[in-house]
Parts: sequence; C-alpha cells; structure tokens
Amino acid sequence: MPLMPDFSWRDKLFHALAYCILGVLFGIELRKDSIEGTKCILLSILLPIAFGGLIELLQEFFFAPRVGDWFDFIANAVGVVMAYLICKIFVTK
Repeated sequence: MPLMPDFSWRDKLFHALAYCILGVLFGIELRKDSIEGTKCILLSILLPIAFGGLIELLQEFFFAPRVGDWFDFIANAVGVVMAYLICKIFVTK
C-alpha cells in the first residue's frame, strides 16, 4: 500500500507552471500600476492562490466528473510563489 495516493508528477508540474505564468503576468501588471510593498505581496500571492482554491472547490462540488485535489492546490500555490520570486528578482519598473 503506497504512502501517498497515486498521482501524476507531470500534471502537478503543469499546474505549477500555469500558475507561475499567471503569477508573473499578474506581477508585471501590478508593477506597471506602481503597486508596491505589502499590498503588492498580498495581491500577487493571495489572489492567485485563492483563485486556485476556488477552482478546486468548484470542481469538487459542482462539476460531477471532476474532483478537487489538494495536490493540485499545492502545486498551484508553489507556482504562484515561484512567480513572486521571479518578479521580485527580474521584473523592474
């Protein structure tokens, strides 16, 4: 019996990559609008993570063949954090 449920690493990588792209685009737009500091951190990290959580909840409760997955949510959050770090390092005003 496996310790972790069977899941596709490739799928989780795609989730992280998609949310990383979303986060980078979001971060670039926030920089263009001169939003900085704590507000920028909250908007660029919490909103995409909340969006990913909402998608997982909708899949679980409203779309019968689909199921919400905690591992997808975690992969999404990892992608958003990677995007924040990329924006922090490479995106300038």
